[in-house]
Amino acid sequence: MGYGVKLGATGDEKNKENEKGRRRLYYEKNKEKENEQRMLYYGKNKENATGVTRLYRENNKGNGNAGARLCEKNNENLTKRRRLYYEKNKGKLLRKSSVYYEKNKEKIKEYMRLYREKNKEKVNKKDMLYREKNRDKLNEKRRLCREKNKKKAMHW
Repeated sequence: MGYGVKLGATGDEKNKENEKGRRRLYYEKNKEKENEQRMLYYGKNKENATGVTRLYRENNKGNGNAGARLCEKNNENLTKRRRLYYEKNKGKLLRKSSVYYEKNKEKIKEYMRLYREKNKEKVNKKDMLYREKNRDKLNEKRRLCREKNKKKAMHW
């Protein structure tokens, strides 16, 4: 195996992991050299770098959190990218979440219990909206359940 290659990784993933490992090793060996190069670049381009920073600050005065505003502008693109990533890695993500759930069942149950206690109104409202929206679906489920358990219900 290479530099921390994941088990069951595809060829592309192995190459990425190997490349990350090589970069990490290079950086660790050449930290001082990298810092010197960075300082040299900044020294030569200080006026440009400070000018860009100044322009950014001037254009974003009084806007509060400019990063949040930029994030709002790119929200559609982010949503698309996240959706594509999820579709591409759906199996992997579902496995990860199920493994996490199995390892932390009690912790998750306790968290959900506390959340429901603190947010009773919110949870009830959400449940009510779901029931209204999916009334036909829920009625069909109940009907099937009654049919399936008809004999049991007669003995009660």
